[in-house]
Amino acid sequence: MLAQLANTLNQSGVTEQVALSPEWQLALKLAVPVMILGALLALIIGVRRSVRGTETSDHAMTFEGELRRLDPRRFWRLENVYLPRAHTTGALTRLDHVVMSREGIYVIEVKDLRGVVYGSGRSRRWVHSVDGGEHEFLNPLVQNAGHIEALAAFLELPLKKFHSVVCFEGNAKLKGRMPSNVVRRQLSRYLARRRPRLLSEDELTDAWSRLKHHDRATDKVEAGRQYLAWRSGVRVDPRAEVEMQHEGGAERTQRLD
Repeated sequence: MLAQLANTLNQSGVTEQVALSPEWQLALKLAVPVMILGALLALIIGVRRSVRGTETSDHAMTFEGELRRLDPRRFWRLENVYLPRAHTTGALTRLDHVVMSREGIYVIEVKDLRGVVYGSGRSRRWVHSVDGGEHEFLNPLVQNAGHIEALAAFLELPLKKFHSVVCFEGNAKLKGRMPSNVVRRQLSRYLARRRPRLLSEDELTDAWSRLKHHDRATDKVEAGRQYLAWRSGVRVDPRAEVEMQHEGGAERTQRLD
């Protein structure tokens, strides 16, 4: 900028009439690096704000975007499915996501957390550390086992036809010996891995039809009320303890085709 000004002054002949004192010359020399530094700082701050905004948007869209990447010829899915809880008369359980394919039925438990999560496949209790505090919560794989048991009973299929998956869609860092079916990102890549076929075409079609019909016939508002009422009144039992970290979310039934 100063070079442009000097060039303009030279072209207009003004510099021949203006004589800068040594003090002014020194001031101009010092002003150049200060201006450059200020411009760089402003650029860095702007980029960081832009990146933070993008990260927030990405976290909000990660899970849904991952599901949309699934091959519609292989996978069908249902969301927020309420089923009778196994071994508990009159109680409901809620499955965050069910994805069906010939390779089996994937029951996906979603956790939206920030901070750090410590755990392993064999630990019954995991630790969530955030904002300087820590609390324990039930291993979501143990929690999801109850969901699978309820779905298997409803569809009258053996447990070996199901896959348990836990997906962290927040920005939590996972530490410990996490099994491969606990994922933070790349859910679609995990689901799309080629596995042995566990369901025949007829079994898959029948399971989809039964669960979809049940889901469409369910009053989600009433089912949600009953589900939360049971949860708020149930006593914690170490053998059947359930802790939900992902409440709410859009109610949706969707077939990917």
